[in-house]
Amino acid sequence: MGQDTHVSISSDWSSPSFQGSFLPGTSTITDADFSALWGISYLSRDIPLFLKEYNKDYEYTDALFGVNFFRTVDTYALNTRAVKYAILFLLVSFLTLFLLEIFTKKRIHPVPYLLSGIGNAVFYLLLLSLSEQIPFYTAYFIAALGVTIMVTLYSRSLLPSWKKSWYMGLVVTISYVLLYAVLNTESYALLIGSIGSFVVVALIMFLTRKLDWYRE
Repeated sequence: MGQDTHVSISSDWSSPSFQGSFLPGTSTITDADFSALWGISYLSRDIPLFLKEYNKDYEYTDALFGVNFFRTVDTYALNTRAVKYAILFLLVSFLTLFLLEIFTKKRIHPVPYLLSGIGNAVFYLLLLSLSEQIPFYTAYFIAALGVTIMVTLYSRSLLPSWKKSWYMGLVVTISYVLLYAVLNTESYALLIGSIGSFVVVALIMFLTRKLDWYRE
């Protein structure tokens, strides 16, 4: 048996998962591919230099090593990541309806707020159930489109004109587009989420800057 083992593996996969008892001595991982090089001395493993009859059943599993093609994001991982942002998007929906209530001067009962929140929450249930049957991003488009239409049509019954209802639909659409961008970017998810939150807060402050909160 050789005293030293040298193995080189490369592939156009961007997320390798190195397995076994030995990690590569050097590795290069990019967004498009990876390469890895192992250099293992016989002193590091429990394999004899000479194979004899009495050790033919020797277990060599402790000296195995290699690489798996790791899928960084699967359907359930994407659903889990989407749910983590649920509270933020529900708050955006509530704030939008609240601002429309103020600017249209039409009182809205708490029950429509609750129903609007439930409608947005149903998105995540639809996303999970559909993504188990069809590709995730197709399921995302169907769920987002369905909930956006539902919330927009429902807001029409609460607001005095279609124009105000379209504002509600526009905010919901932008929210789902932003969530889609977050789910598609591992490295910049926090940055996109932070910028999105900043823009929402800044926009609310701008729209309500001249509002007299004490008026009766």
